[in-house]
Amino acid sequence: MKKLFWMMLAALPMQAMANEEDPIAYKCYYCTPAEMEDVALAQGVGRHYVYDYSDLSIAGFEVAHTGGNLIATPFPVEDWLERQYQGFMALMDPSLGIMLGQLENVELLAPDTDHGRSTQLLWGHHLSALHPKHGIARETVHRFLMTTPEFNFLDTSTTGGRLLKFEHELHTPLSLYAGLHFGRDMVWNDILYSNFQFDRASRRWHHISSFASGPIQQTRIDFAPTEGGRRFSINDHVNVLGNAFIERAAWASVPVHGELPTWRVMFRCERKADDIQCYIE
Repeated sequence: MKKLFWMMLAALPMQAMANEEDPIAYKCYYCTPAEMEDVALAQGVGRHYVYDYSDLSIAGFEVAHTGGNLIATPFPVEDWLERQYQGFMALMDPSLGIMLGQLENVELLAPDTDHGRSTQLLWGHHLSALHPKHGIARETVHRFLMTTPEFNFLDTSTTGGRLLKFEHELHTPLSLYAGLHFGRDMVWNDILYSNFQFDRASRRWHHISSFASGPIQQTRIDFAPTEGGRRFSINDHVNVLGNAFIERAAWASVPVHGELPTWRVMFRCERKADDIQCYIE
């Protein structure tokens, strides 16, 4: 499935931030070694990396003036840089033009869960900006993502803060996303879904959006973005998802009128000027 898509900072482990020393990888597609060398020479004097997506290779060249000419001398790519490169490439989705990792059956504990006594699954409801402890929930997801096999190559604590940068990032930001399906598939059937995006400057994962039988509200206006009405339908897990909707509405000071049924519920939210009211149909 393809869906496109900070609180505890003082307690963060030391994680180096983006810096000007991030090495840049320049592109070369279906290239010969000589052509990759030419790409390095075109960058002028310095230490350069050239990659070829066709065979997932990356090469290093030291370019220097020798006898009045520019000479490119190959050197072995550092292990940490090779690992980062392969990690990025494994997430590349050419059809979407982004890097995307999808994680299934994610089971994290929500804030205030009594570990060892009871468990409460963390999902988009806890990540909503309306939730009083969304910062803690988002920090949990950030730390989880930084330790998963799919994304742990982004940890720069052992690379002197350096993270491989691609040539296109000189003009456009890195497009690296994580899609998380919370809960076991056999129970939740992929309806609890959240999108996160990695920010190079802060070296952090940031929440973009969440879904649960539809988009999860992040602000008061999301209940009724425009004048008139908007409906939200919940067909499964009404006790959990329906009560979570009502809780988010309460945090947003949006009254919800009516009784919650045991299965299948439709919330109709109406807006007149700044007044928003929701009704259970």
